[in-house]
Amino acid sequence: MDYLNANRWERLISTHMLNLCIFDFEHQYQTWNYYNDRQAYETQINMFNSLFWIKREWFFENQYRRIKFSNIATFYSTNPYRRKCYIMYEDLGQKIGSHDLEMKENAADHVCIHSRNTMEKFVGNFRNATKLTLSDTFEIPRDSIVRGLNRIIPLEQLSTLSLDCHRFAFHQVIELLNFTPNVHTLKLNSILLNGSDSVSIQQNATFRIVSNTNIVKNMIIAKESTLEKIQLLVAIFPRLEYLTINLYREDLETIARFLLSKPNNNTRNLSLLCISKQLRDLVEKLRVLIEVENLLDDFTLKVIHRKLYLWW
Repeated sequence: MDYLNANRWERLISTHMLNLCIFDFEHQYQTWNYYNDRQAYETQINMFNSLFWIKREWFFENQYRRIKFSNIATFYSTNPYRRKCYIMYEDLGQKIGSHDLEMKENAADHVCIHSRNTMEKFVGNFRNATKLTLSDTFEIPRDSIVRGLNRIIPLEQLSTLSLDCHRFAFHQVIELLNFTPNVHTLKLNSILLNGSDSVSIQQNATFRIVSNTNIVKNMIIAKESTLEKIQLLVAIFPRLEYLTINLYREDLETIARFLLSKPNNNTRNLSLLCISKQLRDLVEKLRVLIEVENLLDDFTLKVIHRKLYLWW
């Protein structure tokens, strides 16, 4: 914890950095013995509450989050240097200095939420945010999540939405998209149908509204998708230009044939397909399919950082 020595920082700045205006600091500390180490850790960070830091309006925040067998403590600068991304962890730590983040508007452009338990603390805070991430630890409620999120972030102004959480049913995704009409980049962990078939989903009134109004152009799906799920995607996102998916080897031909075959009004704007996990011989298999079935006149296939890209 040498970097958390506030007295050392004071001496260094007072001696060698007299004109320093911005002190942007972030430190992460991992501990397996949370309760024994926490007292020593908090003694260290409380030293950043002296007159030296307050006069310069350099304030800090401390947050904790739990991972499998350990805990991560994050200590970082807040005001006046405004971070572009603000992360809401499960267990909020203390504020260091007189700056109370929860009572003031935050200028962060990107908000990442790890837990619903902290959302009430940030009502009205993120009026400038255009990007929202619900992390993999975020627990999906049974009822609508829209109202709770909209109290923190004006959903209508979001342009990027990342749903990394598990068990986010597709009908809930559709509901959320109905309130985020300006999202152009959407990332999903998976497409979870929960026993519903794609035909009945497409007959839903909200599905039709979202399909007609959304402007999603860039779509990323982390987990494997089947042909049925891809067909559902292009039906609700007919303006797609860039699609990143993961698939099983045996589904490559049927999915590629569906996406590239003409005429297909829902894929008319699509010009890039990325397969995020490049499997052995996948490039050659896709090349042969395109050429034999004459699916594309002009195309480029490349593997970049173990991802397969197809441009046309």
